[in-house]
Amino acid sequence: MAVHYRTEGIVLATRDRGEADRSFTIYTKDFGKLEVWAISERKITSKLRGGLEKLCWSEIEFINGKSRKTLTDSSFKERYHNIRKNLQKLRVATRMAETLDETTSKEERDEAAWLLLLESFSTLGNLQFPAASCKLLYYYFFWNLFSHLGWRPNLASYPFELREILQSFLAKNTSVLYTLQIEKGTSKALYEAARSHYLSVIKEVQ
Repeated sequence: MAVHYRTEGIVLATRDRGEADRSFTIYTKDFGKLEVWAISERKITSKLRGGLEKLCWSEIEFINGKSRKTLTDSSFKERYHNIRKNLQKLRVATRMAETLDETTSKEERDEAAWLLLLESFSTLGNLQFPAASCKLLYYYFFWNLFSHLGWRPNLASYPFELREILQSFLAKNTSVLYTLQIEKGTSKALYEAARSHYLSVIKEVQ
């Protein structure tokens, strides 16, 4: 008899498979990143419809097959409506999901990465969180994730103002996300620093 596993996670990506199946890449609390197949999920009559969507937090149940994990049940914990109805927030949530997907291996439990993802999505979904600060939240997520995974930046190599911002991020000082006002030049520097660091890491792991 197949063993059923239960956990919770945030859906990073979805892919249509065959005529009616769909696979979900989910970052989970207990198993890290998983790819789970939902058989016939795209059929209107499927009992699996309505419990999983991209960028939503769900509880899932699955069984381990010889070649893949198969979804048997799912239900929403949080659909993050405040993210989905705001284009800026939706873009940032998508970038977070893509970054986590690209930099983590499958089936490696990582509580710190899970909590960082959950914290970042919860902050982004907060009605009080200003849309203007969305990019800062992405950089907060980016630098904390990369540092946790072993790719901490050499802060001494950055200009003073940029170094101060990165230090605040790495100290998990979320208050700066609500109060920090940055000039256009600093915003560009944040983007270029993250892009350069990302490319160097991706080159290293490939």
